[in-house]
Formats: sequence, structure tokens, C-alpha cells
Amino acid sequence: MITLIRKLIGLIFILLLLRKIYKGYVAVNIVRECANEVSVDLIVAHPALNDLSNKKPLIIFLLNKEVLNMTFNALCNTHQYKDVHDQILIVALDHETKEVLEHNWKHLKIMHYDVPCLHRPFNYGDGYYQLLYLFRANLARALLEKGFTFWMAQQDTFWRESLLDIPLSEGDIVFDRAGEESKNLIGGGHYFCRNTLKAKQFFDVLSTDLTNKYFPDNVYMTTLCYRGIAECNYIPFEKIANWKWLYDANSRKSNPSLIQFDGHSNLGGKLEFMKSLGFYFLNEDGKTCNLESIEKARNSISTFESDVSFNIISFMQFAFYQKIIELFYSNSLLEFVMNEVIFPNAMYFMITM
Repeated sequence: MITLIRKLIGLIFILLLLRKIYKGYVAVNIVRECANEVSVDLIVAHPALNDLSNKKPLIIFLLNKEVLNMTFNALCNTHQYKDVHDQILIVALDHETKEVLEHNWKHLKIMHYDVPCLHRPFNYGDGYYQLLYLFRANLARALLEKGFTFWMAQQDTFWRESLLDIPLSEGDIVFDRAGEESKNLIGGGHYFCRNTLKAKQFFDVLSTDLTNKYFPDNVYMTTLCYRGIAECNYIPFEKIANWKWLYDANSRKSNPSLIQFDGHSNLGGKLEFMKSLGFYFLNEDGKTCNLESIEKARNSISTFESDVSFNIISFMQFAFYQKIIELFYSNSLLEFVMNEVIFPNAMYFMITM
């Protein structure tokens, strides 16, 4: 019986590995086929970038029509903070997104950069999600080429305080952290980029390797920082937290300024998840802001408690993989292996996702 169980486990492992290899092959091919739509040269040449002031850092939101509701939610959450909406640049990947936002948020700066390959929904690990990583890297490189400093930000985030008020250390790029015990493992949802030569080199390397390899951008950015491609620094986890703060009570040692609701491998239900926890800020029309709900959410952070709804499979998987990373980081040799062997091929090692 024990022998049979071992054989069954071995077979399941092999099948998961073969599935992951095939999924990676498909994903890389999609990125290569669509890469010309998101090239640095095309982004640099976009006329919208010529009309922007570089006196203050931009706050970048990327989206297609699939996350319009999430973006409305984020805009309601952030509109009261000084200068935030003045510094936001919406990068709309399809015409519908541009039209809807221009109609409802007339004061925002919107750059319509059409990417046909990204007109669809996508999920963590598929080829179109990998293409979004590439577009984000190339957009960062293009913004640097045009002389901007900027925040790369995410709409699936609750702002208890303004992102612009978070103190920043020196460095070419200042990243959020994946966890309070994760050393220099980058979260990747939010980072501040200064206009330096090393920052440009960083995104050049990231872009090239995203076209040819299969990894989440946050772990490979961790590798590039490990190699010293740029001078990287980090925002404390208690300032910008993520799914781990939601999932693990031991991580809730402070009240973060921002909380990102990432950790979902299926991105379609994320706003409903936020709504179930009290972080939904729209009225019934799905467009206008419910100011009372924003204040209520802000006051609830100090008494926030987890429940069984957080024990979803994707959270548990991310927690498992992050624990392995933390174990590797406890030893310098294993840290080298993690950064130079595992991270550049990270998606293949995450066989359950």
C-alpha cells in the first residue's frame, strides 16, 4: 500500500511538472508573438508622454477594460489625498477603458496605448499575464528615457494613508517587500524609480529576460538587485503590506499605510473578495464614490481579524512557496542558488500553480 501511494505521488509530481513545462512553453511563445506591441521604442514615441510634466513623480496605473471596476474603486479611495490624482497617469490598454475613464474622471491624465494582445482577461502565470510584466518593464524603461521619476502602483490596493507620504530611502529603485521576514524578496506591486543610468540598465535586463524566460517579475527583480544591476532599497512591510498581512495574523503587527489585495491566482474575483472584507468604495451604480465606506475601512484596520475566507488555495500556495524562499535565505550558499538558479526559472518550480 505504501509503495502504491509513493508511485501515485510520483506520478502526480511528473504530471504537474509536464503541465508546467507545457504552460511555460505556451506563455513564452505568446510573449514573443506579442512583444512588438509593447516595445520600448513605441512607448517612448507615444505623444502622450510629451505632454506630461516631470516636476513631480508620476503614479502609474495600468489597466484594460477587465479591471475598470477595480480602478474606479481605487480612484475613489485615493481622490481625497493631496496631489495624488494630479500625479496619476492612467495607461489604458484599450479604447473602451479610455472612453469610460474620460467620461467619469475628466481631470485624470490618460495615456491610451493600445495593446490588442492585452484586450482580454488574464490570470497569474498565463502568457498574457507574462506579457503584462513585459509591458510594465518596458513602460518603466520608456518613462526613464523621457526623464521621469515615478511610482509603479496597483489598483487592488487599499490606501489608509497616501503613497506620496511614505518616506523613501536612497537608491535607484525602492521596492515594496514580499513580507516582514523575507529579507530582500521584492513584492513588486509598488516601487519608486529614480531617473538614473543604473535604473535604465535594470529594466533593460528585465525586459530582455522577460521575453525569453518564464518567471514572475518580482522574483527576477530580486535577482537583479542581488546581482547589483542597480542600487535597490526597500520599503518596510509595515508601510506597504500585501496578501500575507491579510492571511497571516502574525504579520499584522502594525497598521500599514497601504495593503495590496494580491495573492489571487484567478484575478477575476478579486474585487468581490475586497467587497466581502469591507474594502469596496462604490455606490450601487458602480461608478460614484461612497465616502462613508472609505472612512469605515480606514478605521477598521486596527481591529482587522482573519477568518476562514482567507484560507483559499492560492493564498496557501503562495505562503508555502514564500516559506521555502525564506528558508533558502537563511544560508548564503542557498541564497545564491535561489537567486541564480531558481528565480530565473521560478514559474517552472511553482508546479502547483
